[in-house]
Amino acid sequence: MKEKYYTPEIEEFYVGFEYEYKNSTTGDWQKEIFNRGIGFAPNPTVKDCRVKYLDRDDIESLGFFVATTSGMEAAYGKRDDKNELRFILREKYHNNTIQIERVLYYNAGKTTLFEGKIKNKSELKKLLKQLGI
Repeated sequence: MKEKYYTPEIEEFYVGFEYEYKNSTTGDWQKEIFNRGIGFAPNPTVKDCRVKYLDRDDIESLGFFVATTSGMEAAYGKRDDKNELRFILREKYHNNTIQIERVLYYNAGKTTLFEGKIKNKSELKKLLKQLGI
């Protein structure tokens, strides 16, 4: 079974990055969104920091819906404001990659916009913004 969380590297932090830290008083994990501009970063010696790996809930929270699932992959769709399918995101289990395709108008085919590894929701959110999705 795939681990649910990982310890991020200091280079992963940027404004908007979602992570959790262990409250030293209560011992509970608390969600946090990094918002300290350039020149500030969390203490790299802090070991009680974690990030949730990208999962179905994260993908759905970004406006995608589950289209199909199998033992090899899950496919998610995203519609435009006219309720027409415009994007397909495939989560490929065998090599832990994400593929994002643009569905061309009038079902004229698909164009792959991205294929690679996405570790967490923050990375996917950033990529979707870069792709204009």
